[in-house]
Amino acid sequence: MGRNHNRIDKHWLMNKDKKRQGNYMSLKMIANGKARECVDNLTPFRGSNLWAEWTALDDDGLGEVLRRFVVYSYRYTFPLYVYDELAEQWYENNTQFSSTTTRHRTQARPTGVETIKLSLQDMEIVARHGGVGLISKEVGV
Repeated sequence: MGRNHNRIDKHWLMNKDKKRQGNYMSLKMIANGKARECVDNLTPFRGSNLWAEWTALDDDGLGEVLRRFVVYSYRYTFPLYVYDELAEQWYENNTQFSSTTTRHRTQARPTGVETIKLSLQDMEIVARHGGVGLISKEVGV
């Protein structure tokens, strides 16, 4: 079995009905130029070193499922965009990119929405915990 740098087996996708869909390899393969259409529709996809998936966390303390739609470039530790379903808010990674990742950023940019621009460190928090994670960070929880 080949090396799996992204620990894909630990990241499950959630569809809009909160049912498990599968893992990274089960994602629909598309050309990167079609990424924006998938992002606009919050549809998981897999391109060339660019992909998006629904992630969920059952830890809000109220039994609610906190879901985010996360667009990645190259690895799970580099989220480009995150849509936090609870906050109905898009977040954007404002870290300097390689030329290829800059292209990914352009190809996957959600259409017609305002984003909150964050550092890579804060984007990783939002990808894992949503906007609630940033609030917890600010208040020192």
